[in-house]
Amino acid sequence: MLEPQSQSLVLQRRETRAAWRAIFGTWLGWMFDGFDLTIPLILVTPISAAFFPGDQLASLIAFYGSYLTTLLARPLGALFWGNYADKSGRKKALVSTVIGFTSATGLTGLLPTYVQAGVLAPAGYVLLRILTGFFAGGEWASGQPLSMELMRKGRISGFVQSGYPFGYLLTAAAFTGTFALLGPGEFQVLGWRIMFLFGFIPALLAIYVRRGMPESHIWEEKSKLQTMKTQPYVDLFRNHWKKFLQALMVLTGLMYCYYAVMAFYPKYLGTYLKIPGGPFGPLVMIITAWNILGYLSAGFLAEKGRKLTLLLFSSIGVVVTLPLLLYMAANPTFTTVALAGGLIAFFVVAGWGVTPIYLAERFPTMVRASGAGFVYNGGLLVGSWALIIVPSLSPLFGGGAMGVTWSLGLNTILGLSLVVAGTLLGPETSKLNME
Repeated sequence: MLEPQSQSLVLQRRETRAAWRAIFGTWLGWMFDGFDLTIPLILVTPISAAFFPGDQLASLIAFYGSYLTTLLARPLGALFWGNYADKSGRKKALVSTVIGFTSATGLTGLLPTYVQAGVLAPAGYVLLRILTGFFAGGEWASGQPLSMELMRKGRISGFVQSGYPFGYLLTAAAFTGTFALLGPGEFQVLGWRIMFLFGFIPALLAIYVRRGMPESHIWEEKSKLQTMKTQPYVDLFRNHWKKFLQALMVLTGLMYCYYAVMAFYPKYLGTYLKIPGGPFGPLVMIITAWNILGYLSAGFLAEKGRKLTLLLFSSIGVVVTLPLLLYMAANPTFTTVALAGGLIAFFVVAGWGVTPIYLAERFPTMVRASGAGFVYNGGLLVGSWALIIVPSLSPLFGGGAMGVTWSLGLNTILGLSLVVAGTLLGPETSKLNME
């Protein structure tokens, strides 16, 4: 029979293993979320041809408009699933969201094209992308608070959030392999379907992992000690609206930067810098690897302070973004794009590595999933428009590759400035209690 001290140690180890399983399950789901949501970004040309044929500019606008419906559905998903996670638990919501967004992505690969079904084809595509956004919005709202409640560490925050760029990396790898296997012509016809059908695979793995995940002990204790609020959002906007607006300012800036840089990069590299299909996939993979390194670095630095980390990376990004972009546009070689584009990805979006722990510490337990989830996805309401604003403003700077480059650089600086201003308005959250 074990001594009480030994029994306590065994129990502690079991709880730690269970916490790591939950953290890995959250990371895994967020990686597949990144995979599902970045597939269209790397398939702009074939998707536009399949569902939005016609004039090149009109087709492009229709494509990005359809992508915006995905992004704008995410705050709605965060509202619904965040509310559900605060009232019924984080774990239940996580199983539902991963089934939802992976199924919607996989079904997209089975849709008929415009030539085959007329307007029903783009209508079906948009509907499935809206469903993808709705379930994806709940993925972050449920998963990231759970991870931070189980293990409150900056480096865990960076690791969990890095799941999204790992998903982007997986998308680029799938594109590279499928493109090499099928060739340019066949890829335009069949390749995009294969990419979307890959979306079915993650559901099985994520469901298996998540079934064995523990519930948040912080949430369980709070739900037992007090009467569950029937509407967490009433409490959120009545008692925590100042926190909400300050955090929303930070996340709007981060979202604006992400969609100006990482989401627009594939179009920028392919259309404006004329990177051909062969090196295109590897370059996106390299730049995304820089992005992952930035997330992890920010997570480790966040141990010294969340506010410090956000201010440091954003300030460096303000200084280096435009010079690096101009250098890359003037010398669009493989090495230059990999290095300059990678450094931009490292500094500009590294602040995302802090967001899980920053937002978890910003809101109390019984409104944490609602508050953090809606702030995170609510940043898309303005931030996602960078995808359209960047190319639309390029004529003001002369048009062409250099015009887009100037627009990209200045819009990124605008987003980073919003991050800095919003962060300065808030406290250092590492010193706050996660009640």
